[in-house]
This record gives sequence, structure tokens and C-alpha cells, in this order.
Amino acid sequence: MSAFTDFVLSLGPLCWYRLHETSGNPLDSSGYGRDMAVNSGLTYSQAGALASSESNNAITNGATGYCHRNYDDPGMDFTYDANFTIVFWAKWSVATDNMRAIDKSSASSYPFQIRANGSTGKMAFIRWDGTNNPAVWCDDDMNDGAWHFYAARKSGGAGGTLQWFTDGCVNAGSATDTTTGTTGSTGYVNLFKISTSSASYFVGGLDEVMIFGSALGWNDVALIEVLGRVGGYPQPTRPVHISRNPGTLWLPRRYN
Repeated sequence: MSAFTDFVLSLGPLCWYRLHETSGNPLDSSGYGRDMAVNSGLTYSQAGALASSESNNAITNGATGYCHRNYDDPGMDFTYDANFTIVFWAKWSVATDNMRAIDKSSASSYPFQIRANGSTGKMAFIRWDGTNNPAVWCDDDMNDGAWHFYAARKSGGAGGTLQWFTDGCVNAGSATDTTTGTTGSTGYVNLFKISTSSASYFVGGLDEVMIFGSALGWNDVALIEVLGRVGGYPQPTRPVHISRNPGTLWLPRRYN
């Protein structure tokens, strides 16, 4: 296994869709067996977001393709006081709004939606308990047809915070998670489409979709991105410092 694979598995993902398949159903690499069922319309073996040293394919949707867990998975329902993190790479270059890239929803609630708006070029991270509907948008316009790295994180338990990390940076924007009721959903976990209807397709590509049942530290999120893009541990770009403990070295982290 590569440094990227080893590190992701060390963080204990609940599911990890590498989307490297050349045909058939997208498989779960987490070890939990949360494989997906694929519907028609997806294109396999597309150039992905990772370094050339990784096994690097991705899946794209040109119109109405999608894949999903083929039954309701309560392990992905994330209650109002739960912490979790969704990590993925995506690319798109269309003007359609409200495209659902990653979604688990029903008509009455949803633990998470990752929504792309073509008119703004931004991703939204959204929850809903039937009454409260907190949402946070990423900071930058990324609707340019290139691969971008995203992490949507809920931290702080009840009344906690929704945040984005994109392309090496913790975003300035955040939102309070105001959900207090049930966020549990009878919907499937879907990639490229909303769970509740045959609509709101995400037109573009997804790669390396991971969901964690904890609020990952931003340093861990950053290292997922670096290991994926570089294909190994990067060499330090700043001087190594000697600590006050003789014989101990430390390297300043790139991210805080």
C-alpha cells in the first residue's frame, strides 16, 4: 500500500469510494463493506485527481448517471450532536445550480448534503432536521473544470460548527449547526444525485470520496490532500529547527 492509502486507513473511514473501477459497482475500501450499486450514465477510467504514482482513475457523470448504497444505512445518519467529516475531490464546469454531489436525504430530514452551484462555482455543506437547515458555502469559485480538494467537517457536538477546507486552506466561512431534532434519513447514500428523486444530478467528476465518523483535525485533512497529490510525504520546504530537548527535531507543519 502507498503512504496515501496507509494514512487514510489509519484515520478509520466509515466508507471510502476510490472510484478506480473500470466497470461495475464502486467498491468500499474502508473494510466495512459499504459497496455501492451503479446506475447507467457514468463514465469510468477517467483521469483522477491523485499523483501519477497512485492507482489513479475517477468516475464522471455527463447527465443522469449516479451510484448509491442500495439500502438505508443508519451508520450514516449522524445525529444532531455527532461529529463527522466528508473528504473528496471533485471537478465540474457547468452552470446548473443545486447539483447534489454527495447526499443522504429524505423528504423530512437529512444528515448531510454536498451541493454544487454552477452559477457561483461553490460547494455547500448542508444539514436538516425538518425545521433547522444550517448550511455553509466554501469560499472560492471552483467551477473551472479542474480537480479541487474538499473537506466538509462538523465539529463541536451539539450546537457545533460546519466548516470547509478546500485546496490547502481552512475556509473563513462557517455556520453553527442549529439542528436539534432527528437528522436520520431513510434515503440511500448517493453520489452524483439527490436521494429523494431522479433530479439534481451532479454533472462532473468525483474521486476518493471518504466519510469519517469524527471531526478530523485540519492537519490530518491537509495530509490526506498532500499525500494524494504528491504521492508520498513531501520534503520540508523550511529549515528544520532544533527543540530545547537535545537530540529532538521537529518540522513545522504546513497547515494549522
